[in-house]
This record gives sequence, C-alpha cells and structure tokens, in this order.
Amino acid sequence: MLEKGIKVNGSSIFSIENLDNDINYLHVNGLLSSVDCHLRNIQKEHLVFYSNWFSDPKAMKLYGTGTVYSNAALQCDSNDSITPAQKEAEKKYQMWNSRFEKSQPHGGLTIISNESSKPIGFIVAGGGDEPGASEVAYILDPDYWRKGIGASALNFIVKAWAPEVKAIGNAVIIDDAFPYLKDSFSCFGNEPLARLQATCSPINIASEKMLRKSGFTHALPGLSDSMVPVFDLTTTSLSLANPEDYIEVKERFLTDGLRRPNIRYQCIDQEGIERTLSFKDRFDALRFHMEYAVSDISL
Repeated sequence: MLEKGIKVNGSSIFSIENLDNDINYLHVNGLLSSVDCHLRNIQKEHLVFYSNWFSDPKAMKLYGTGTVYSNAALQCDSNDSITPAQKEAEKKYQMWNSRFEKSQPHGGLTIISNESSKPIGFIVAGGGDEPGASEVAYILDPDYWRKGIGASALNFIVKAWAPEVKAIGNAVIIDDAFPYLKDSFSCFGNEPLARLQATCSPINIASEKMLRKSGFTHALPGLSDSMVPVFDLTTTSLSLANPEDYIEVKERFLTDGLRRPNIRYQCIDQEGIERTLSFKDRFDALRFHMEYAVSDISL
C-alpha cells in the first residue's frame, strides 16, 4: 500500500501532502487485511472502473438511486465523445477530490485488491442530513460480492476512519504541523463528526444485516407528530422484505396523506420489529434509516 505525504501525528490513517498552489492534500490509507484489500483516495486512473460500475445494472441495483448510466457515447461541445457513465464518474471524482484538496476527510475511497492492484469498488462517508452526521454508501464489483469485502470496508469506516475524524474535529488529536485540521475536519454541517448514517432498501436484507453487524441501529424518526400514526404491518400479511409485496407496502405508506417524502417515520414490521422508514422521492423508493454513534478514540 502506497502512503503519500507526512503522517498526521496521532493518526494511523491520515497524511498530508503539500501540492502546488499551497494545496494541503489529505490522503487516507486504510488496510483491509482480513480480505487482502486496501483503501485509498479516488484517483483519476480509477475512473474507468467507476464508469463500468455506474453502467452495470447489477452493481447499481443496491446503490443510491439505482440509476444505471449508459455507456453509449454522447457528443460533447468539444467534439469529444463521453458516455453518461464516464460523466458521472468524473463528477464524483471532481467532488470528492476537491474535498481532499481542502484537507477534508469526507470523500470517496477506492477499494483495491492487494493481489491484482485493481479497483474493485468504493466506499464513501460523505455529508449527512443533519449537522454532525456522515452518510455511508458503497458499491462493489459484482464479481467480488459475498467475499466479506463490503463488510470489511464498512468496518474500517466505523472503527478506524470515523473515530479519528471525530477526534481531529474535536481537537482530541492535535498536530501542530497542521493546525487547520480541526476546522477542515469539522465539515459535517460545520460540526465535528458525531454519528454515521446509512439507508438501505427494505428488500436488501444482506445490506441491513451487514449494517447491524457493524453496530448500526434504527435511526430516530424525523417527526414527533401525534397525528402521524405508526406504520404498523403486524396486522397485515405484507412483508417489507418481500419484493412481491413492495409496491403495495409503498402505496400504503403514502396513501393516508399524512406522511411526506424524505421524512423519517416510525414503522413496525410484520415481525414486530421497530424500524425507521421513509419514502425518498429522489429514489422513488422506501428506505430504512440506520445510524451509529461514533466511538471516542483510544489514545
């Protein structure tokens, strides 16, 4: 694993490289030894792999909006051809790389196989929907599913990345050589990191299990409105996890006129388990909301 820059004192994963124009570029170096992979900042040479994932229906099924980007070329103003998938990959690169250039930690990390040195996926802990929160999302090449790689990358974020980001933002870790890090790490709604958030489709049982295994629990509902009843499925035969029931469950969730898109509501599933559920209009889909209170670092 290639490490660049000067190691941040007290950190096991962050280093700073001074680039031209006085840019203090933040590097993240994460070793996933249990699956023989490592993490590093997204690089320009990774984009061909990102565009392939963004155009793969299987890979995109469980990521973000689920939008699949075409690999058919478009004609640009410069007369150079580019595909929508390449355009989306470039967009992600520009956004995440700009954060690293500001010494901010919440950018995309490419998952790389140690054996082949080939990118096989990525994970990002970006901005959350509340101050102090970071939302985690990842995508993995389908050829590498069910090998523990996604779980290992998530555990790195939970157990290594998040505690250090929290500690630097709260000045628990201080490096006099980089006095600006406290401010640049307080980039979660202008606050230090306090919790991780994640969403997943109710029919994505594997993703929910992985989140729970990493310590995530259901998030608090977004509204405490007595006029909004609990969405209770215990009196029905409908299952949130059953794709055949999904459309009817979504319609029931929205038809009483009380629940609004993008607001988290209390739900009790068919097994009596308490959940937090929303309808994301950007995804046109139901989502479970889960969160994790970031641990303090052990010095």
